[in-house]
Amino acid sequence: MDENLINKVINGNEEQFRKLFDELSPDLFRIAKVRLRENEDINDAIQNTMIITYQSIIKKKKINNLKAWIIKVLINECNKIYNLNQKHVSIYERLKEKTNYYYESNENLDFESIIENLKYKDKLLITLYYGNRYTCEEISKILKMNNNTVKSKILRLREKIKKELEKGGNKYEW
Repeated sequence: MDENLINKVINGNEEQFRKLFDELSPDLFRIAKVRLRENEDINDAIQNTMIITYQSIIKKKKINNLKAWIIKVLINECNKIYNLNQKHVSIYERLKEKTNYYYESNENLDFESIIENLKYKDKLLITLYYGNRYTCEEISKILKMNNNTVKSKILRLREKIKKELEKGGNKYEW
């Protein structure tokens, strides 16, 4: 990401702010999709993130590593929307989700279904690393985790996914 653009945004340039979010949009969408299923919810989370970011910049708050901070705000907004939606999910729907996982795990699985059945934090790690191509160091800053912890979790997750794919009869090279 262009440091000059970030500096212009931090100095309150609205046009550059829009440009920044246009650049980040694909990454933000993929990250939000890890937690939220509905495009409407994803767009709400991204819009809330834009508002919070802009308000903070206007107030001239000191923001270190703007991109990482924006992603952290997005994750928090996704969690708020997710938790709100969970309150409206019936017990039947929760049971159905668990049952679907059981049946899916006994059929030929593809990569997406395996990822979908990971825990939220694991999905987020995989998406940040493989989907958005962030380095372990960048992920450690975003998620406030030790860099070595991020590396080891990604390695374990990769092995877990590989084993699940092999169970389904599909062999994939990593």
